[in-house]
Amino acid sequence: MVIAIIGVLIALLLPAVQAAREAARRSQCSNHLKQIGIGIHNFHDTKGGLPPITLGSTTEGVSRASLFLLIYPFMEQQSLYDLIGSRDSHAAALARKGFDVVVHVDGDKSATGYTNKGTVDWWGRFNEEEQKGFASVTSYRCPTRRGSGADSIYLGTTAETDEPGPLGDYAVPCICSSTHYWHLYYISNSADHYNKQYGPFRVALVNGNDATTGTFNYWSPRDEMAYWQDGTTNQLILGEKHVPAGFLGYSKGNQNNTDIAYSADMTYLSAGRYAVGAARNIKSQIALCNPNDFMNNTTQNSLQPTITIGSDTSTGGLYGFGSWHSGICQFLIGDGSVRGLSLTTHPANVLYPLTQVNDGVAVSLP
Repeated sequence: MVIAIIGVLIALLLPAVQAAREAARRSQCSNHLKQIGIGIHNFHDTKGGLPPITLGSTTEGVSRASLFLLIYPFMEQQSLYDLIGSRDSHAAALARKGFDVVVHVDGDKSATGYTNKGTVDWWGRFNEEEQKGFASVTSYRCPTRRGSGADSIYLGTTAETDEPGPLGDYAVPCICSSTHYWHLYYISNSADHYNKQYGPFRVALVNGNDATTGTFNYWSPRDEMAYWQDGTTNQLILGEKHVPAGFLGYSKGNQNNTDIAYSADMTYLSAGRYAVGAARNIKSQIALCNPNDFMNNTTQNSLQPTITIGSDTSTGGLYGFGSWHSGICQFLIGDGSVRGLSLTTHPANVLYPLTQVNDGVAVSLP
C-alpha cells in the first residue's frame, strides 16, 4: 500500500519537475539570446556599424565568416577569433591569410580537395583540441535542444561522434527580393543583389565597396543601427532556427538539392547557399515550426505539409525558424529584449514586417 502511494506521488510530481526544468532551460535560452544581443550592440559601438551577416563570397556555394564568428571578441571568445585569423585558407590560394578564409564545412567526402574526414579548407587546419574549442561556445546553443555538452558535427548522413564542431541554435532572419534563391542574395557579387537585402544584417563591405573582389582581410561593417529604419523595438534580428528532430546535428552542406535536409543544422560559422547555419529565410508564407515538422522532407522540391493559421494556409520550410520549446519560438529584438512568439504567429502580418527594416509598417508584438 505504501509503495503504491509513493508511486502515485511520484507520478504526480514528475510532470511538475519536468515543467520546472523546461522553464529553467527556456529562461537560459532567452539569456543566451540576450548575451548575443549585447555582443551585437558592443560590436556596433566599437566598430561603428552592425556586424555583417557574412563577409560574402565571389563563388556560389562558398561561404565566409558569419556574424556569429565576427562577434566572437564581444562574446568572450577572443582566443577563437584570433585562432581563425591565424589560419590560411584554401590550399590553392596560400597567399590568403586572416579572414580571407572559406568557412564552409561540407560533409561530402568525395569532393576534390577535401581532407580530414571530409571537412574543407580552414576546418581541416585545426587540431582536435582546437576543434573542441569551437564546439564549446554554449551561448550559441539552446539547452532544451542540445543540453550543455559539446556537440558533434555530422559528416554526410551518418554520425561521426568523434568530430566536435560549432553547431548552434540561432540564426539571422533574412529578407530579399528573391522569393526562391534568397541565400544567393547574401553571397553574390552582384550589385543588384546587394541592393535588395532587406533583413537586419547585410553582407560586409569589402575593400570599402559592395563588390566581393580582392582580399577579404579588408572588410568593414556596411550599416549603422540607423539602417533599422522602423526602430530597434520593431525589428527581429535573431531567432531560433528550425531543425527537424530527425536531422539534429546533420550538416552535410552539399549543393545537391536532394541533400537539403542534411544542411538543416549547418555550422553557425557559415552563411551561404545550402550552408544556412547562420541565416534563415522569413517569407510571408513561412510559418514557425515545431520539431516534428518536415522530419521526412529530404528534398527542396518535395510536397511540404501546410500549416493553417486562421484563414491562411501557409507553407513552412527547412530553412525557416522554429523551436523545441513547447508552443513558442524565441526571438531577439533590436533593442536587446527577447520575446517568445507563439508558433501560430501570422507570417505575413507579423513576422515579415518585423524582419524588413524599412517597410514603415508598425506591428505590435503579440
